[in-house]
Amino acid sequence: TACVGEELSSVLSGVVEFSRSAAFYHGEAPFTARLERRIAATTRLRTSHGGKWQLTQYPPGVGYSAHTDCMQGNGHRFVSERDRHGTILMYLSDASSGLESGATVFPSLGVSITPKRGRALVFNSMARGACLDASIHEAVKVAAGAKVILQPWYYQAACDGPGPPPPG
Repeated sequence: TACVGEELSSVLSGVVEFSRSAAFYHGEAPFTARLERRIAATTRLRTSHGGKWQLTQYPPGVGYSAHTDCMQGNGHRFVSERDRHGTILMYLSDASSGLESGATVFPSLGVSITPKRGRALVFNSMARGACLDASIHEAVKVAAGAKVILQPWYYQAACDGPGPPPPG
């Protein structure tokens, strides 16, 4: 995913492909309150610990390399109480909408999840304050169509209202 200006994006278009994302926070979109209540009821994740929501579209030829959603292990050696410990990845497209490939793979677990519109993948990235190696996952490159996902992240500590959590 890239966060670049329109001018640079036009120069890179066709040379470098990346996903397109829009981020928003608790209270910025009316539907999030309803989803947050459903998430809390089914997962017991606390709404107060929820942070950024991200809507992402992966076009053909684009995936996301192996990573964790917590900081430790992604070039950082620390764990902060503001680190992401849980992810809910909601699939908004699948083969019925023309998507080919784009699975979410957890290499160390030998698990591959094929996107199915209307389904959600819920997983922890941390346990007892440490990043879990088993949470390493990747998005396989899309072969055709578009993979569209919506995901909120949940933090170890409560967020202080709308907007990104303050620096740890």
